[in-house]
Amino acid sequence: MHLGSLTRRGANTEIETYNPPSSFEVCATLDYLHYCRSLINLFLQTFGVEGVANPVLAKRAPKDLDTDARDYVASKLNIDSNTVEFQSGFTTGNQKHAYVCQKANGIPFANAVANVVFKDDKVMAFGSSFVKPSKIADATPTIDFRTVLPKVEEQLEGKYNNHPTTLKYLARPDGTTALTHVVQIQNKEVNSWYEAFIDAHTGELLSVTDFMAD
Repeated sequence: MHLGSLTRRGANTEIETYNPPSSFEVCATLDYLHYCRSLINLFLQTFGVEGVANPVLAKRAPKDLDTDARDYVASKLNIDSNTVEFQSGFTTGNQKHAYVCQKANGIPFANAVANVVFKDDKVMAFGSSFVKPSKIADATPTIDFRTVLPKVEEQLEGKYNNHPTTLKYLARPDGTTALTHVVQIQNKEVNSWYEAFIDAHTGELLSVTDFMAD
């Protein structure tokens, strides 16, 4: 689990940042373990030297990366594949890398994600920060982000840069999940750029991603 805060110099405001606990399994050689460490900083467990059999492919033939990744994550975490959304992926030789996120009510989570690496019919690595929320906020916003935008801009000492906004769920430290408007706030003069997560039911600024952080 990563729980931190962002302190703004002028506004004297502390904003919580939270990433759910993560696990990462590597089923490959030590060299591959070092490679995976360079990609993602998660808790590591090693279970083999040549990967492990993909239980999904024991029941059916391989399909596209999108489907294979979602089905594997669903099988691994014992969840419905409809709660897994494919985000991106790529192929290098006989290795396939997939990145997915959790979703509920058709809405993706911002901070509950997973990744899987396949090699032929084997699974080489798997990482996940999926959550089991105690409560999920209603999927229909009750507050327009523009009504609270001036306050958020003041908190982050910048302006909305007109990048298209999205709706995403945000896993919270207390086990609940908030529905948020995701809005980019930027200040080119001081070289700041944030992705702000605004509660779509209360208007509160819940969290940020600092695009300019080291």
